[in-house]
Amino acid sequence: MLLTLALVSISAKDVFTVKSGDPSIILEKGTTALYEIDYSKAVVTNSKDHEDDVPFNDWVVSYEEDDEDAKWKKDENELKKTFREKFNDANKKGVQLTKTGKNYKIILRLTMVDWGAAVKMRLTGLGGGNALISGEFEVQDMNGTSLAVVEFKDQKGGSSFKRIGRLKEAFEWLSNDIVDYIKDYQKAQKKAAKKKK
Repeated sequence: MLLTLALVSISAKDVFTVKSGDPSIILEKGTTALYEIDYSKAVVTNSKDHEDDVPFNDWVVSYEEDDEDAKWKKDENELKKTFREKFNDANKKGVQLTKTGKNYKIILRLTMVDWGAAVKMRLTGLGGGNALISGEFEVQDMNGTSLAVVEFKDQKGGSSFKRIGRLKEAFEWLSNDIVDYIKDYQKAQKKAAKKKK
């Protein structure tokens, strides 16, 4: 029986919102999922008015051109590994992300990356230069049918001096926060179901 979506706030900003389905399926014991991080719709921004937004793929090109040691493919793999490891650790009793997942597909689809300001971090102390990311966390069945979508907006990350470091920390925070949010969401759904009886 489908219940009315219960929005559970984990912060004053309401980072997460259930857009469709029931994301608590990721708490199902003994299940595994394939996973991917999709940057195709993401833009990189450094301002609130978004006047200087750049498509993420264009940013990758400039990133590798500006820094001869930069290797996006290597960074991308490291980011994916970070997301998998931190998510699995936060969701030990539920779905585990693997390269051979058999039950679900999980797609982390980024729509915005704001690097924050390292200079601001130096001036104001910890938290001043936090990166922000926005996007969607989608759960699909193995045929690609969407089962649940959770939108996240302005998820904070760390304030590492390196941009890739900030994105990595944002994935670490997101992995923990979204699992906590979905656990709270499940509790709210169960509570709502009891009230209806």
